[in-house]
Amino acid sequence: MLEENKIPKIYTLQPAIFKPKPLWTGKQVISTILKNIVNFESDEYKRNNTSGLNLDSKSKLSAAEWGPQGKEEGDVIFRDNELLQGTIDKN
Repeated sequence: MLEENKIPKIYTLQPAIFKPKPLWTGKQVISTILKNIVNFESDEYKRNNTSGLNLDSKSKLSAAEWGPQGKEEGDVIFRDNELLQGTIDKN
């Protein structure tokens, strides 16, 4: 039986930077939140053989607004609850 006051374990992705202290990117934070909402460790998730969020979309901010370094930031791609590229905005 699950205790009501028990805080569930939070699963985190590995940090992008390890030294001098662990740091995570914004994409990693969003992915961690999504993965913890779905909770891959639950029996129901395994039993239903459910896949995570898979989405291809455009962001409201165009890639040109990011300059030459961010040409792919105009396309938002999620695969299995992980934000791979893009900017989360109003769209």
